[in-house]
Amino acid sequence: MTAVATQMQTSWEKKRREKEARFIHNAKQDLDKCLSERIEEYAAATAELNSAYEKFVLDYAQAEDRIRKLWLQLAHDQQKLLARIVDISKKRQKANEINDSEREKGQVKGLAIAKKAVEDIWLEDRREVQYAWPLPAISRSVHGTDGTH
Repeated sequence: MTAVATQMQTSWEKKRREKEARFIHNAKQDLDKCLSERIEEYAAATAELNSAYEKFVLDYAQAEDRIRKLWLQLAHDQQKLLARIVDISKKRQKANEINDSEREKGQVKGLAIAKKAVEDIWLEDRREVQYAWPLPAISRSVHGTDGTH
């Protein structure tokens, strides 16, 4: 019986080792399959991320180019505006100088007219005084200028 028991035990251990070997083999296959699937998923995710990153970088570069173009256009327009402002300012300054000159001429002319009017009035008053002088003798005696009073 011991031989049968030993044989049974040996057979049982052999079957157990075979089962364990099959289990380990199947587990290894499942693990390898799972690992290869995860590696493929990781590679796909990495490729997707790289693609998304490349798209982002390309879109970002295009946006930067548009922004740079807008800044250049803005600078160009600003230069045109500045040149126009300078031109308008020069024209306005010239017009102001002309207006100032005309105003000054008008004021000088007005002063000349006023001076002439004052001179005319002064000369007229002087003529009136000349014609009124010498006073008649009666007037002088009334005023005591002839020495009789």
